[in-house]
Amino acid sequence: MKIDYVETTRQSYGNNKYGVVPNNCHKKCFYFFDQTVPRFVLILDNKDEPEDNPMNQRSNLAGCVATLLLLAGCGDSQKADKVSFEEVLQSYYDLHPVCAAIPLTFPVELRSDGDDARKRQLGSLVAAGLISVATIQKSEPPASGQGQAVDYLRYALSAAGEKVVRKGANSFLGGTDICFAWRKVVKIDSLTKPADAAGVKVSRVTYDYELKDVESWATGPEIATAFPQIAAVLTKPGNHATDVLVKTDSGWKHERDLR
Repeated sequence: MKIDYVETTRQSYGNNKYGVVPNNCHKKCFYFFDQTVPRFVLILDNKDEPEDNPMNQRSNLAGCVATLLLLAGCGDSQKADKVSFEEVLQSYYDLHPVCAAIPLTFPVELRSDGDDARKRQLGSLVAAGLISVATIQKSEPPASGQGQAVDYLRYALSAAGEKVVRKGANSFLGGTDICFAWRKVVKIDSLTKPADAAGVKVSRVTYDYELKDVESWATGPEIATAFPQIAAVLTKPGNHATDVLVKTDSGWKHERDLR
């Protein structure tokens, strides 16, 4: 079944009647069935969503599409084949952007006379417009017991940074993720026959992908120097990956969705 997507305010499409997609999106979703194709047309009402907030808009859309796929009966969620697994992988990556982890939680305060390496790294984010920096004074007790004022640099997220910086995905390590692109599954190369592992059925899926909607600031030389992991992802020759999918009562899921 084909699904077309229209991002718009709610409006009339001929004599077609809207159906409301039950979902957990913050925005309204509507759809109608066009019998002439046939196809479902999905409409995401983003009129209240800022135009410069693509990550939020994309998460809203992904949630609506996932729900509509269930309503439309577009495929068997229990089936183990390339078509079904491509849908599972893409649904996962539509909700999980490509990010770089740093062991910090904003706001960050550093002594102005110390940790030059960390200041250079944060300086690249200041130059990219993702964080702001201000000088503050804090009282520190010297060895004599007499307090003295010490200069600190306080780094806080900017409005632009709020859109791409999120809590670290690894709850044990903590820290922060800086997100800079999205993964688009291009082709499933191979998949292993579902096999038992720790009481569940699993399959290893190898696939090709490409990066979409790369943030412009992520390609700059300062970011490449300060965050070599970002540069490594963006310059990787050939994007191939292998992920593990797990069969559940509600269909196949990415293993990281079950942690």
